[in-house]
Amino acid sequence: MNSILKRKAFFCSWMVILFAGLTLASCSGKPDLQKQMSGVWEDRLGHETVELRLSGDSKTVKISGNTYPATLDKLDKDKGKILLKVDEGNGKDELWSLTQMWEDSDRFNIVFERGEHKEVLIPKKKRS
Repeated sequence: MNSILKRKAFFCSWMVILFAGLTLASCSGKPDLQKQMSGVWEDRLGHETVELRLSGDSKTVKISGNTYPATLDKLDKDKGKILLKVDEGNGKDELWSLTQMWEDSDRFNIVFERGEHKEVLIPKKKRS
């Protein structure tokens, strides 16, 4: 009888550990904003193309053919916001902001703010 109780206690202990591990793993599944926002975007009128390379060590923002090196200043996953320090080549860094604006559960646009300039970027459509 005593060995049956020990086996049940052992089994229950492992079930609790397994459940706790799975719960913790699912709670830490915040999205990788830098990866989500990396890619080719355009303004709503399609006049300006913005290429974001935010993953990895070398981060850049390319706007209409001009490439600007950037460093990550702040990342707010709860607000879906990335702040970048961008070298525009004038000797001082400027703070640029990228914020996710969700259209539905699997599609978002980006609110792109740089200085006084603010625009909404949409994923660039591939032209055939």
